[in-house]
Amino acid sequence: MAGWAEYASELERLLRLTTRPIAYKKFEKAVDLEKVPKLRKFDRIFNFCQLPSLVRREGWTVGITRNNLGERCARLSGLAATTEEAKRREAESYCSDLNGSTFGYAINSGRIAGENAAEFISTSRKRKRKT
Repeated sequence: MAGWAEYASELERLLRLTTRPIAYKKFEKAVDLEKVPKLRKFDRIFNFCQLPSLVRREGWTVGITRNNLGERCARLSGLAATTEEAKRREAESYCSDLNGSTFGYAINSGRIAGENAAEFISTSRKRKRKT
């Protein structure tokens, strides 16, 4: 049986990806992050969808906790409990009788996440040069 590295290589070859596939793991306790080698931790808030871009583009191993995510992203990624009110708001913003409205929302959210990730990478590189 092939290992994960072989599966990833085959996936890259078949899909002709410009970045590598990544993995995501949830730990039961935040302290378990300390055992991960070459881990980058942050002292800022992220949208969850920004993190795969950082990992793919920069090749980083990233560790975040609930404190690094806004309320919505924490709920959607299972790091915070949800309420009936939150479910109603999500349904109103994602579901509509107007065809294509969800697609437009997804594109705009992705654009915003991409811009924020690019800005973070750019400022991160500038800080690195100064040191």
